[in-house]
Amino acid sequence: MEERKRRRYKRKGRTKKMTTKRFFTLAAVYSLGLFLVFLLAYGLMALFGVLFPSNKDSVAAKEGIDIFVTSNGFHTDLVVPIRNAKTATDWLAKFNDSTFTAKYQNYQYVSFGWGDDGFFMESYNDQFPSLPTTFMALFVPTPTLMHVQFYQTGLQTSEYVAPMKITEDQYKSLILYIEQSFKTDLDQHFIPKNAKGYRANDYFFHAKGSYHLFSTCNDWTNTGIKWTGNKTASKAPFAQSVMYFRK
Repeated sequence: MEERKRRRYKRKGRTKKMTTKRFFTLAAVYSLGLFLVFLLAYGLMALFGVLFPSNKDSVAAKEGIDIFVTSNGFHTDLVVPIRNAKTATDWLAKFNDSTFTAKYQNYQYVSFGWGDDGFFMESYNDQFPSLPTTFMALFVPTPTLMHVQFYQTGLQTSEYVAPMKITEDQYKSLILYIEQSFKTDLDQHFIPKNAKGYRANDYFFHAKGSYHLFSTCNDWTNTGIKWTGNKTASKAPFAQSVMYFRK
């Protein structure tokens, strides 16, 4: 009698173990399936952003102000003139920093890029950010920074540098867009993150907005182009989406 009970308990234990194992196997397969579906949907979103662009009927200006869109394959920036007399623009004055004015008074261009705070801060010395930081940047709305870099001259056209010409009115719209991306103090001055960027001529400032999968650094650049009224992707999570219409 006792022997029968022991056998019955053993069978129940094996059944329970098999049920638990099957549950976790099915859960893993289901999770992987959902992840693959998500990746597919995200890729399709990027594809549709290119297939159905914004400002699709716009005509590019043949004359005007020279700006650039740059890419490193993952991240994109907008590069604009430091000064422009016709729009009365002087970015050095907007920074309200005498050090900038003295150091960059003979420079011609300045670039602006928006992105995740943690990702930027962990990218010093050409390091790739940690997995937790990357995960947070993608799946959790996180604080953002503006990356600002100064250039002595205009940039040479290449695979990663695309020139654009925009009108004075278009540039005014772009200026407003860039300015509104910065957090400011009570005197409307941009707020620096720290005193040193990756190189000698770049800096970080606190920015507005949160970073996540559906609001990326490339979306920010792409939206700036939208503000100029030029043809560009309707949604651009990737650098390639931004650069596609700049060829």
